[in-house]
Amino acid sequence: MEEFPSIFWFSCTAHCINLILQDIVKLQLICSIVEHASGIIKYIYNHCYSLYLIRKFTGEKKILRSAPTRFATNFIALQSILAHKDELRAMVTSREWISSAYAKDSKGKKFVESVLNSLFWEECAIIVRISEPLV
Repeated sequence: MEEFPSIFWFSCTAHCINLILQDIVKLQLICSIVEHASGIIKYIYNHCYSLYLIRKFTGEKKILRSAPTRFATNFIALQSILAHKDELRAMVTSREWISSAYAKDSKGKKFVESVLNSLFWEECAIIVRISEPLV
């Protein structure tokens, strides 16, 4: 700064916010909700029938997944899954799902339990409200 007084250094705001979000994700409650949501999303994308049904129930809209490189994507994924809460619940209680082999599978039962967990959705909504200004 002494040598070049007209050149200024500024930190990258996006990087700083990403570091803040990284610290927030490390909190136990936030981490468990992010992992819970991630489990729901992974199940959907790892099984073609559940992917078919969610696309049918959402009108071809996608549920966004988190990426390992940016911590903001964890919160974007939470926003996305929360936006499709009603469609997810409708899907797992539909005749199509209940009559499928996936509904009888142990992983499918765990998926349904996760989707119908009211406490998860309440905590997810709180986290989305808290993180939304930063995201």
